[in-house]
Amino acid sequence: MGLPRAASYEVSFDDPSEHLVDELLDCLNFIEQGDQASLPERITDPAYYNNFIALAKSILPDGERVKTVGFTVQRGGSVRELALRHTASDIREEFSPVLAPGTRRVIHGKEKSIEVSGQLKLADSVHENNRIQIVPEKGPAVTIYVPEGMMTDIVKPLWDEWVTVEGLKMGRTVTLLNIYKQRT
Repeated sequence: MGLPRAASYEVSFDDPSEHLVDELLDCLNFIEQGDQASLPERITDPAYYNNFIALAKSILPDGERVKTVGFTVQRGGSVRELALRHTASDIREEFSPVLAPGTRRVIHGKEKSIEVSGQLKLADSVHENNRIQIVPEKGPAVTIYVPEGMMTDIVKPLWDEWVTVEGLKMGRTVTLLNIYKQRT
């Protein structure tokens, strides 16, 4: 952790010898630069891609309280820095989850954007298609299908929380694009 700066958050890696840190910073840089082509070339598995995008969105600055998230790597006499300034909402459309080829629920061009807010009360990863249910304060629960790679690391930590889901609606089916905890 680096010294605190107003409206920012910094992480410093001192003399990391692992390739993992370079890979992380390269992929985060693709997001910061809006490089939609390079990231899927680097992370070819749709489940890992979806997981990385969702986790990256969770560390991006919120644009209000935190304006910049910075990373610094020091190795020998060289320093590598990366400043993330885009928010999750800035990159929402550029970096959406990759839907599995077998996803029957979305036919591109026929879907509509939808936002659902409520309490995450059901998560089912037993069936072929992972799904969750959001229970709004008023009205019926909404079932949402979760793309591969997002259930464990992204959805599970939000269990029983009040969340907002952004998704694609096709007929009566909603497929998750983004999920985040509501601010209290």
